[in-house]
Amino acid sequence: MTLDTVITQHHRCSQTVRAFLKLIIPNFHFSTYIQNYFKDNVGKTYRDVANAWHKEEQRKKDPSYKKDIAPQFEYNQFIRDYFADPKNCEKSREDAIKTWNKIKILPSSNKYLSN
Repeated sequence: MTLDTVITQHHRCSQTVRAFLKLIIPNFHFSTYIQNYFKDNVGKTYRDVANAWHKEEQRKKDPSYKKDIAPQFEYNQFIRDYFADPKNCEKSREDAIKTWNKIKILPSSNKYLSN
């Protein structure tokens, strides 16, 4: 494995890949962003991955930065959206969880909708 290794269609985010990237980036860790980068950038190299990782780390320093939440993490998205609603700024996490528990048992979508 080198920085010039090309990402293939069947790439796996394995312990071997993690160990290699940690040699290049000591605080490297797999994130959803990097896993998606591998999946969406077949033909690019591990050098491109390292550059993308550094760019993402820079974006995280911006106070307005919000990580993407994958669709299967409905609870996390609901809680984020709940607190993004100005009418909930004084409410507690417990309030958000109570609201989530009411919404999730309904037959409709589990997305937060402002009333």
